Amino acid sequence: MHDDLHRAISFRISPPVDDGALNALFAAAWPGHTPVDFAAQLRHSLLYVCAFAGPAHLIGFVNVAWDGGIHAFLLDTTVHPVCPRRGIGRDMVRQATQAAH
Repeated sequence: MHDDLHRAISFRISPPVDDGALNALFAAAWPGHTPVDFAAQLRHSLLYVCAFAGPAHLIGFVNVAWDGGIHAFLLDTTVHPVCPRRGIGRDMVRQATQAAH
């Protein structure tokens, strides 16, 4: 994965992403993480943003949860710890905010 981190980072709105990739990201970023059924959560989200290094290495995630009406909020903003201070979290939040409008 480290070689792919030197490639451009791409951001995608609500791409197909599996529980394995999300749980691996969260396990790396959050000590004590236990596996979660992300698919069930994401079905109820307004949208989510994923950051990828290279073509397919998931390095970031933010979920936009909503109440089914006009209120939405960000949850689970996570960036892989091998990618600190590169603006990935900020860029995901910006894209999530713009897409939610």
